[in-house]
Amino acid sequence: MHSFATTRRQGAAARLLALGAATALALSLLPSSAADADTSTWGRAGSDVGNTRQATSDGPTDPGLKWDTNLDSLRSDDAPDGYSDSATIDPGNGLNAPVIGADGTVMVRASANDVGQPDGGNQLLGLDPDDGSLAWNMPGVVRACGAAVDSQDRTWTGLDAWAHDIDDSVLQAVDSSTGALLTGTQIEPRWSADVGWSSWCDNTSLHIGGDGDLERVVLFDGRESPGIMAIDISGDTPTVAWSIAQDATNPPFDEFVRERDQPRIGAFTDDSILVPVRTDDDFELVELSLLDGSVSNRVTLPTYEEDGQTATDASSLLAANIAVTDGVAVVAAHHVQGGVGALHGVELDGTWNETAWTQVFDAPGDLSFSPTRASGPRGMAVSDGNIISGAGVTVLFGHAASTGTATDWSGSIRTAERAAQGGLEIITDANGTIYTNTPFDDPFQLNHAVTALSPTGGQQWRITRGALLDAIRVDDTDLVAPLRLGPIDADGTLYLHGGSDIVAVDDSGGLADTRSRFTDVSPDGVHAGNIERLVAREITSGLTETTYGPDQPVTRAQFATFLVRALGEDRFPSESFIPGDAFDDVNADSVHAPNIYAVAEAGFTTGVTATTFEPNRPLPRDQMASLLVRAFGDEVFPSDIAIPGDAFNDVNADSVHADNINIVAEVGVTTGRTPTTFDPKGTVLRGQMASFLMRTLDEMADEDA
Repeated sequence: MHSFATTRRQGAAARLLALGAATALALSLLPSSAADADTSTWGRAGSDVGNTRQATSDGPTDPGLKWDTNLDSLRSDDAPDGYSDSATIDPGNGLNAPVIGADGTVMVRASANDVGQPDGGNQLLGLDPDDGSLAWNMPGVVRACGAAVDSQDRTWTGLDAWAHDIDDSVLQAVDSSTGALLTGTQIEPRWSADVGWSSWCDNTSLHIGGDGDLERVVLFDGRESPGIMAIDISGDTPTVAWSIAQDATNPPFDEFVRERDQPRIGAFTDDSILVPVRTDDDFELVELSLLDGSVSNRVTLPTYEEDGQTATDASSLLAANIAVTDGVAVVAAHHVQGGVGALHGVELDGTWNETAWTQVFDAPGDLSFSPTRASGPRGMAVSDGNIISGAGVTVLFGHAASTGTATDWSGSIRTAERAAQGGLEIITDANGTIYTNTPFDDPFQLNHAVTALSPTGGQQWRITRGALLDAIRVDDTDLVAPLRLGPIDADGTLYLHGGSDIVAVDDSGGLADTRSRFTDVSPDGVHAGNIERLVAREITSGLTETTYGPDQPVTRAQFATFLVRALGEDRFPSESFIPGDAFDDVNADSVHAPNIYAVAEAGFTTGVTATTFEPNRPLPRDQMASLLVRAFGDEVFPSDIAIPGDAFNDVNADSVHADNINIVAEVGVTTGRTPTTFDPKGTVLRGQMASFLMRTLDEMADEDA
């Protein structure tokens, strides 16, 4: 008999051939140019002092290719001695994401290789926002200190001594429209502050924030130390406002909690900078005055051992991120070993005595993270009052910034392997649209995508790397996955980069992947993304070519077919698909009959009675839980998992399905109807089924990784 697994295998082979053909489409057609760029909003430090990663303009709703620039191909006659036409430019690591200048110029730090100069000959490049052509380049910028823009529209960067005939590396402002150094803005931080350390601003970006006379460039010592320096840039000439030396006597804290190559460490208010620190064995959020560097406030944040309940010290902390929104500082703690991650909310009014809320990332009743997720959140952004975060790999989460409460869709959206040393790539626009990396599942990585999600978790559009390559169609592209997310400018242009390519995505259309859209599935729906993923995996093709029926009930017969298709040939070899006569009410000619007998043969169900299956009966939620646990077994639902007996007050402990209901909740496949109810006799709808099944498959993929 011809099984579904055979069809799926043939379909996968056909897709691989198609993907290989798509790779071969790198033909030499020039990209088109679209609308003019304008003054930037996101990407300029002054517009994101709270480290919210949120633009003040909306991104594209119908994405299209504006232009693509391969940095390897850019050359300039202005390069100094030691450079040549054979120099290769590479955007480097996550610290080199594009920054938008006051006039819309796209600035990116890159490296020219084989030039016989320190650090590969770093340059700051200015690209024309209209077509991506090289407007100017500033050679001899330091490897550290990613560029940032102040409220006076000046771009600040670090300059290397060897390239500029100066005694020591300096900080200086640049005119973003021409690349010209601005007279009178040069300062040598090391000697001006007399701090005695030379690794200022190492492996991080420039931090610019503060209001009016308190506007500052803040530099961090790149080593494990309390070293920090604030430079007053409120006037025409920069001066050091205050500093804490690396070897300071009685410093206010021991060191910053930060990861190497972490672009942002702190966040600003109008008159202070908030930084995550270690002091003795404590994890703290400290507020430093921008006026004089004194400690205005501090609060100890709890850290937890792997059980998520027992307190531990801060020694296992790897990194921390901070975002400030609506008077609340949200601190994300990421552990590397022996601890579990958490989000902490701190209200900024008055004196800090304790956290307003803490969301432990494996707390019972939350989202039940697997151990790989329990290390805690990495990337963070703000959307519609929610903190959007990713736990390093595989899943996106949403929590209310004011209370820490999880959103309805939190934990249901799979993301790509973390895109950078600094964590998952997440940005948002003024409307709260969430842009993030989503997974690829093919050897060519052409399905790796950037996806736009509504604030309620529904998929709006996705752009695959394959679609971008097909649109670019040039020989010298180096658009590698995973794609990184750059800023959104005032025109709504979204900038992506990967390898040596920078891609400008505007609203001209043609790039969105619409393979599995149904007219009855709202892109804002919480299940929309998982419905599309279910279709992409050929687990369902919908009710018709244009309808899915998300609000229709799932029958027991349909769910048997969904299970067989989801688990495939490994679990259901062809000999399992033998119609029998075990169930009197199953028509042997039904499309679902072989799958009903396959799940029965596998022991996942014994039917409603010994001789009936009730194939057309809507599937209750409690039976769905048991079918999932039996079908996926220890791969997803370990037999030794701790089962909370009181998670849902509407689940009878004597029910044959009670343990399985609590298991699927503990693993994170469902959070219930509410935090305290499961609705065991409620009917599973087709939209809900897509999310239940995809979350289970995501868990299985995590275990197999």
